[in-house]
Amino acid sequence: MRLWAVVVAVASAVDLAGMRAQLRAAAARKDAVNSTECYARLLTYEYALELQPDRAPMVEAFDALELEATCGVDRPEPNGTAVFPPTTPVVADAVVVAVDGDDSAAGTADAPFRTAARALEATRVDGGPSTILFRSGVHFLNETIALDARDAGLTLANYEAEEAWLSGGRPLATEWSAAPGFPDDANVYQTKIDADRVVGLHVVSPHKRFVRARFPN
Repeated sequence: MRLWAVVVAVASAVDLAGMRAQLRAAAARKDAVNSTECYARLLTYEYALELQPDRAPMVEAFDALELEATCGVDRPEPNGTAVFPPTTPVVADAVVVAVDGDDSAAGTADAPFRTAARALEATRVDGGPSTILFRSGVHFLNETIALDARDAGLTLANYEAEEAWLSGGRPLATEWSAAPGFPDDANVYQTKIDADRVVGLHVVSPHKRFVRARFPN
């Protein structure tokens, strides 16, 4: 309970009490897909507001948690200062990365690199560029980007007004089939994933988190 009281104090621009009431109502109507998970998502959103109250209402975090689509909570009004995707000026010596690029290329707009790691390597040479621009799409990271003193002043941004994402996820190729033991009209499907542990699953376009499997839905 202490967490909720603190969050209300630092994020008064967001009607958190109203959001909790909406979630309780949605759970009572059974409109919330999973009320327990929805309460956890709302707490996550409130904690984000506590950590960075100056960024309230943080609609990006609200949308990522799918509090409106999945949990029946009204989306807060944006404060009008954030624009997504932003428009980034393309500086002449910027290193460019594209999902269909090639790490053996020159790293330019016409011949972009493929990975963020290769782009970071290019910026670390003496007198190298200080800007990395990502073309549209989802850029999957094979390893953590570790920045240090060599990267002081480095800018990572999207290319012009293109929508680019950096993801620590792993793309999966799946084949779905009807799950045995369910009625024909149940629409329950299964697939195999080559992974020892799955923390969470998302679809890429639109960027949306999968709901955990259950039956009946």
